[in-house]
Amino acid sequence: MTDDFAPLDFKKEGIVLDYKTAGVDIDAGNKFVEELKRKVPKVGGFGGMFNVPVGYEEPVLVSGTDGVGTKIDIAQAAGDYTTIGIDLVAMCVNDIITCGASPLYFLDYISTKKLDDNVADIMVGILKGCEIAGMQLLGGETAEHPHYQMKIDLAGFCTGIVEKKKIIDGKSIKPSDRIIGLASSGLHSNGYSIVNYLARRLKLNYCNHPELLTPTTIYAPVVKKLLENVDYLHPLQSMPLL
Repeated sequence: MTDDFAPLDFKKEGIVLDYKTAGVDIDAGNKFVEELKRKVPKVGGFGGMFNVPVGYEEPVLVSGTDGVGTKIDIAQAAGDYTTIGIDLVAMCVNDIITCGASPLYFLDYISTKKLDDNVADIMVGILKGCEIAGMQLLGGETAEHPHYQMKIDLAGFCTGIVEKKKIIDGKSIKPSDRIIGLASSGLHSNGYSIVNYLARRLKLNYCNHPELLTPTTIYAPVVKKLLENVDYLHPLQSMPLL
C-alpha cells in the first residue's frame, strides 16, 4: 500500500508555511481592526459587552439577523460598495423594530477573498447605518477566504429592547384601524434576484443605473417618533404599520 500524497519539503522549496503563504494576510487584518477601533473604540476582544439600559420594569431583548441578498451582486458589478453596509444594518433593524424594540447594538460578518478598500467601504456604510438607527457597532468578524471565495458576502445581527407590556404582536388589530404607510427609498434589499434576472434579460449596464444601489431606508428614527405619539404599531411583511 502506497501513500496517496508525496511528502512536501517546504524547506527545499524555500517556502515558509504560514497564513500569508496560504493567502491570508494577518498583518492586513490587524491593520484593518486597528483602523476600525479608531472609529469605534469599544470594538475589540473576543466578545462584545453591552450594559442593559435601566428604566425598564420587564425588559425584553429582541434579536434579528439578515443579509443583503443578491443586491451584493449589483455592488460587485458596479464596483461600488459604499452603501451596501447601510442595507445590511437596515435589513436587521427594520425587522426588530416591528415589535416595538429600540435598537441597541449591531454585529457584522464579512466574508471576502481579500481585505481591500471594498471592505473598508462596507464598514463605512455599516457605521453610517448604526448612526442612523441610533445603536452601537459592538463587534464583528471579517474572514479572508483567498482561494474559494469569489465575491464578498455579508451577514448582520442586531439586538434591541422593549418593555414587555409594550411588545407589538398584532393582537390588538381591529376593524377601523388606520394604516399609515412609510415611504420606501426604492427596492430596498428585497427581490434583487428578480432585478438581476431582468437586468440580464434587458442587458442593462448597472453603472448606468445607480438607483439600484440606493440604500434601504432605516425606519428606526421615524418609528421611534410614532411610538411616542401612538398606542400601537403593527407589523406587516417587515414594514411598520399603524
